[in-house]
Amino acid sequence: MQIIRISKEFLVRYFLVSFLLHGLLLAFVFYRQSSSFMSQTPTNVVVELYVPANEPQSSSDELSYKEPPAKKPKEVKKKLLSQEPSVKPKSTSKTIEKAPLSEKESTDNALSSMSETERFLKSQEGKKMMASYVQQLKLYLEQNKRYPRTALRLRQSGTVKIRLKIKTDGEFGEVEVISPSPFKILNNAAVDLLKGLGRFKPLPEKLDNDEEFVIPIAYQLKKGRL
Repeated sequence: MQIIRISKEFLVRYFLVSFLLHGLLLAFVFYRQSSSFMSQTPTNVVVELYVPANEPQSSSDELSYKEPPAKKPKEVKKKLLSQEPSVKPKSTSKTIEKAPLSEKESTDNALSSMSETERFLKSQEGKKMMASYVQQLKLYLEQNKRYPRTALRLRQSGTVKIRLKIKTDGEFGEVEVISPSPFKILNNAAVDLLKGLGRFKPLPEKLDNDEEFVIPIAYQLKKGRL
């Protein structure tokens, strides 16, 4: 039996030729199908154009395209604000200046806003009554005052001003030195005098509150005292 030897080169050439033949065959088949498709009668496409009834159709074969009319924008009415500056009406009211009160009227108005006690003290009757009361108080203190012996020996003298509160029944309240003398002995003697006495006659009947008095107590050396 004869053995046929086939070389590699022959096999390569065989496959290349067969590949080319198959490609040509496929190309021929594709060409036949495409030519048959192109030979078929084309389908007519009908295009309908809308022409408005009011406008006459054009006699020419060429069709012209017209854009639809643009819509007019709605007018927006704007309220025009008045630019005139607002002018405030001038006030026609006139300020009426009051005439200054007389001295008597001002005094009467001041008295009407006071209490009964304050009105009594401001009145002429009250002033006289209080002046008489203070005079009697000073006389009462002068009659009961004793000059300190040490101050006499050292020849010390001076005046002590004391703020004294007197209750309605005449009893002495707070005692305070508001203007002392240069000597402590005399200051203490004035305070001891008021605390030792303790009371005086009641205040006038129209005074319903405690009253304060500033009383000067004088310690003066008299001629003949050594």
